[in-house]
Amino acid sequence: MDKMTIRCKTSKDMKMIKQALACDSSILTVNEVNDKTFTLTGECLFEGDIRLIIQKYLDENSNIKGFVLLEGNTVCPTKSLIKEFKHLKKVKYTKRMSNKFYDFMYQHFTIAHYNKSGWIDYYPTYSDVVQILENNAKGIPTWHTDLQVIVDKMLAIA
Repeated sequence: MDKMTIRCKTSKDMKMIKQALACDSSILTVNEVNDKTFTLTGECLFEGDIRLIIQKYLDENSNIKGFVLLEGNTVCPTKSLIKEFKHLKKVKYTKRMSNKFYDFMYQHFTIAHYNKSGWIDYYPTYSDVVQILENNAKGIPTWHTDLQVIVDKMLAIA
């Protein structure tokens, strides 16, 4: 039996994610650890599958504003990041990117700089973002399915 830990920013988010996972799979057992953390147990539990279930739920429920961590790694929503990527393509520069998009880029593909402005100075254009994604697309771990979905969609747009 495998076990995974999920942590949410708020107890409300935790309840919603817990309910979504319980409804989506009858083979999982959900056990609450505290008001923001719970564990999943089940036979042949694959993190990539769970990440996709959570990602789908995040995209369908915009009322979840905080983070969701699975085994200590953020599960990324698709819709908001794709929307911003399209906006960056239109404006061609990164100087107007959101903190969320900056966090997404440095947490998964580049190093953090002293601050967001430093990152933007180093990667000022949309083309820089596309190049970063292209350079890292093949190196995404197989368990990080939510990230792979986002990168594939972004590169299809690019």
